[in-house]
Amino acid sequence: MSARRNTVKDKNIWLLQAGMELTEVELHSRQVRSYRLDSTSGFACITWSPSKRHARNKIAVSEVQAVNKGKTSESLKHISAVSDDLCFSIVYTSETNGETKTLSLIAPKVDAAEAWVDGLNSLINSKAMQMAAGGRKRWLEHIFQAADKNGDDTLDLKEIIKLAKELNMGFTKRNIENMYEKAHKNGKVKNSLNFGEFVVLFEMMAERKELNQLFEKYSSRENKAWLSPSGLLHFLEIEQGMEGASVDYCTDVIIKYEPTEEGKTLGLMSIDGFRAFLLSAECSIFKREHDRKYQDMTQPLSHYYISCSHNTYLTGNQLNGESSVEAYKAALLSGCRCVELDSWDGDNGEPIIYHGHTLTSKILFRDALIAIRDTAFVTSQYPVILSLENHCSVRQQDRMADCLMEVLAGMLYADPRDEHRKVLPSPEDLKRKILIKNKKLKDEAAGREGHVDEFIDEEDHANMEKRESDPSTRHTKGHTVHPVEKKVKLSVKLSKCVNYIESVQFTGFENEGPCFHNSSFSELSAHKYAENNGVQFVRRNRVQLSRIYPAGARVDSSNYNPLVAWNAGCQLVALNYQTSGKPIDLNIAKFKQNGNCGYVLKPEVMREEISSFDPNQKQPYLGVTPKRLSIHLISAQNLPKPEGASTESEIIDPYVNIHVLGIHADCCKKHSNVIDDNGFNPFWDEHFTFTINFPELAFVRFVVMDSDPGKDDFIGQYTIPFESMEHGYHHINLMSTNGKPLPQATIFVYIEIQDIASHEGQTLDYQVPEVMAPGIDSTLKTAPPHVYKAVSLCEEYHKALSAFKASCGLKPHSTYRKGVAVLAEHVLSDSLVLQSISLDSGDVYMLSPQGDYTAVTPNTLQPMVDSFNRLNLSIKAVLEEADNIGEQLEKIYQSAVSKKDSVIEQSEKSSSELKKQMYENYCAAVQGLKAIIGYLHKTKEAAISTAKKICHAAAASGLEVKITTL
Repeated sequence: MSARRNTVKDKNIWLLQAGMELTEVELHSRQVRSYRLDSTSGFACITWSPSKRHARNKIAVSEVQAVNKGKTSESLKHISAVSDDLCFSIVYTSETNGETKTLSLIAPKVDAAEAWVDGLNSLINSKAMQMAAGGRKRWLEHIFQAADKNGDDTLDLKEIIKLAKELNMGFTKRNIENMYEKAHKNGKVKNSLNFGEFVVLFEMMAERKELNQLFEKYSSRENKAWLSPSGLLHFLEIEQGMEGASVDYCTDVIIKYEPTEEGKTLGLMSIDGFRAFLLSAECSIFKREHDRKYQDMTQPLSHYYISCSHNTYLTGNQLNGESSVEAYKAALLSGCRCVELDSWDGDNGEPIIYHGHTLTSKILFRDALIAIRDTAFVTSQYPVILSLENHCSVRQQDRMADCLMEVLAGMLYADPRDEHRKVLPSPEDLKRKILIKNKKLKDEAAGREGHVDEFIDEEDHANMEKRESDPSTRHTKGHTVHPVEKKVKLSVKLSKCVNYIESVQFTGFENEGPCFHNSSFSELSAHKYAENNGVQFVRRNRVQLSRIYPAGARVDSSNYNPLVAWNAGCQLVALNYQTSGKPIDLNIAKFKQNGNCGYVLKPEVMREEISSFDPNQKQPYLGVTPKRLSIHLISAQNLPKPEGASTESEIIDPYVNIHVLGIHADCCKKHSNVIDDNGFNPFWDEHFTFTINFPELAFVRFVVMDSDPGKDDFIGQYTIPFESMEHGYHHINLMSTNGKPLPQATIFVYIEIQDIASHEGQTLDYQVPEVMAPGIDSTLKTAPPHVYKAVSLCEEYHKALSAFKASCGLKPHSTYRKGVAVLAEHVLSDSLVLQSISLDSGDVYMLSPQGDYTAVTPNTLQPMVDSFNRLNLSIKAVLEEADNIGEQLEKIYQSAVSKKDSVIEQSEKSSSELKKQMYENYCAAVQGLKAIIGYLHKTKEAAISTAKKICHAAAASGLEVKITTL
């Protein structure tokens, strides 16, 4: 940034801090108030006065989503006598209920409006500001100033005792008095503490024995007060499983996080630096590579879960909530890729959006499109889908089409579709394009409006569900009441805007349509199909898109459990984004991975052409390695009181619920013991173990609760996809009910993840099912010998790897350096060579012991040497034999796939029950073969990776190795 731009930015901030009078505009009122930017609390806030009694009079800058120039809000659009240049609006998240709200303002001069817009936007976009807002020092300043009731910049003993209770500290008065006396620099009792002394006191109160013990485990033998770069390296490799770390990297970490000048000068880390490092983003439980786009984006749209919003325009409930264009902006900026527009005839020929036949407010269709255009591709470059609920007359449908083409212009994907396509375009193909999801005329070429087929839309479904849930209207003369199906007149103009996402009514799994047909299901219908027709639902969703929406009875904008639909492969699982809670927490977690781009690739077994995946299956899935998740719940820090509780209320009694959520077989919930009277630093030291059969669909959810005699109160939560979890020690930053970070509130855990098959010696059990079709059965019967070889080869490698790590005292995720270093020092320094194995992808080098090294091997190290030798032999076997076995299995697999039409033809001649059984057995056999081939391929990749890592570990241990060729 240039010096001039910095000067302008600083001037804007200064003007905001000085304050000025602005006019707040609501739909039916105006109020002149004094507004200013206040940073005295340690957090940048927009404050105003006067304010109504007990009303909120500040907005934290961290809560601001956007600052918009001009008359963009509903309130400002009704002001005609004021220039656009004087108007601006601040869109923010309400800290009380999490709703998106808008503060509409008029400045006295144009330069004043520009100062507010540019100044606030610079703060929002400032990385330094964001880091400072979450920093420990800023947090301490905030609580210090909040506790300083008389404003003298000191805290006396009475204020400290009161603050301790507010922070849920379980100290006695005498404990606090003793630490209070020690906090004075001169050691004598004074009347109060300044901020520096308060920090000393707080650190005494916040001392964590569990961190001290971990620090001492890796610190210098000569001086336990310091952690050296090599000690930090051992911690990262053994506990965190970090690959590629080096002493130089650890030196950089020390310089970055060590707070003392002495430590930085010596290149050593103190306990305070170690704690700061463990609390940093570098030690996050969420995999850092998942924070960016890492998945293949070239597959068909139907192969992805797509972040989807229901009734996007609403900021509140479905009956009288406010509709706002800001809700579209908020959804899209959060990463949402599918938004809904309920369109109805409006005045002056302009279509409007609102929840029909309710008291929700109305916005213009065109204004919603402008908001969508401006924010569609800020967070993600991948396609946005506009889901139209069209209730307009043909004339206003034509106007909708005009608005789509005028406002969205080149963003609108308007190319005619290829009617012969077998699969949908990919997200990569459709980058920065907006697609329309709506009904479509069969004969657009006729050039006139027409009727689409009879069709039950979302509103009809909602009415039907409400009627069927009401006993008084459920039956009439013994017949179920259904809504009257109706024909909808559709304009040619609007129909032509629809291409690859055409809305059609679902008529059964046996009626396969083209890839561009999309059907919507209520949550109740989706749940029924997922439970009763899971395999067929997954198959349908491999080719076509399915949209799921909340039941009509959810007038409070509550949400349903999205897992059932995700597990069945449904892509567009629409939720009410304005309503916080567990479903939204899961949705945020789901789409945080892959760089929050709004698209997450479905598991491979759900994308295969021939699939028998059943989300309701209770036994392990062939080709999917079950995992064992071990969680050591150690402690928590700075837990707040329940939302809305008085600062004078009792100190909380926290406990932690740990949920695993996913397919039915994986769902499990466990909870810790209750810690009485301590929300400040409760210590559990409890262990929990979970078995996860299908890792790619699993989530782990941590929920901290306050135990009460009546109803337990929610404190905070954190939800994460299982596949995004890192091994090792982590501080988990808790989130509030509104999905906002709770300042400095964390739980401290240790995570360990193991493959159950390799850990316990379990093997893949592939039994070839009989298809009862002679041609295919004869082909499949040639598979078992090759399957047995493949499984034996893979399992021996995994067992050997597990045995070597166990013999070295390594954890399953630890790196190999420690084990290889011990071998290098005591046994194999003169007996290691690098051997080369040539592969199509290039040469792979592996370390192997040579010669008679057993004579010099200490008895205590013999198991390590034996396991090392076994591992090398197993790697060699995999690299030499996997390709040949894989080729044999691939031939059988391709032959079986080629007989699909023959199986279908033969099954058509059988009874309906036998027909279904023949095809299901065929799919299970083919998918089983694919799973074995995949397992063999992954094992080969793992063996190559292990060989390389062991070679790197040997080089890092200073071994001199000879190079030879097998």
